[in-house]
Amino acid sequence: MDYTRYCSLTYNNKLLDQLIDGYTTINVDGRGILRRAVTSVDVPGRDGVFVTNQKLPPRYIVVYYLLKAENSKTFLERLTTLHDSLKADSDVVIKFGDEDYYRLGRLSESENPPFDRLQGVGSFTLLCQDPYKYKNIDDLAGSPVTVPGTSLYPYKIQSISVIFASDKTGFQVQNSTTGRKIVLTGDFVAGDVLQIYPEENSILLNGENVMSRLDYIYSDWQEFKANSGDVLLADESMTISLVERAL
Repeated sequence: MDYTRYCSLTYNNKLLDQLIDGYTTINVDGRGILRRAVTSVDVPGRDGVFVTNQKLPPRYIVVYYLLKAENSKTFLERLTTLHDSLKADSDVVIKFGDEDYYRLGRLSESENPPFDRLQGVGSFTLLCQDPYKYKNIDDLAGSPVTVPGTSLYPYKIQSISVIFASDKTGFQVQNSTTGRKIVLTGDFVAGDVLQIYPEENSILLNGENVMSRLDYIYSDWQEFKANSGDVLLADESMTISLVERAL
């Protein structure tokens, strides 16, 4: 069976519809329009309210499944296998067969199918504290490079890597579209390998932590983003690993 044609579920690199005999993902709820968590205050003498803040809440995805077995012993064994397959102490990759994106989440709640039958419908809820979904794209290499796609949301910058071709004092990578930049101080020699991980708040030089070389005055470390169509350039040819983000 081609499980990718259906709303199959791959959880932590395990395709449940293939792993567990008698299990079928039959429906998924919670992937549609996501509300906004809006904070507001009532201003005396003013109609309506004044909105002070808004943010995206976490996403709760409910997975409905059908479980079948030949006898009660096998039914319980398959339910136990499902429980063990969903066990995770941190967020894992969640992928549904009817979309190209993946999500990050973990088991939150569950409702078992009836135990007095040999088949029945159950459900479990996946908590995605990060409400976005992601899709890997090909690495960008060179300088400058243009961020592809038409996504409405900033890309997740996994890494910016540079191998220095010659000795250099200082280093800068800039988003020339927004003017934001990352500036490093100190000397670099030919062959040095620089790896910048904005999401992990980490900068490595030849494998060693060099966050102390980040120029906090001239750098836009927290605000350095990459959007579709942005042009990124650096003092050396670089390789940028991006992940497309969507809701």
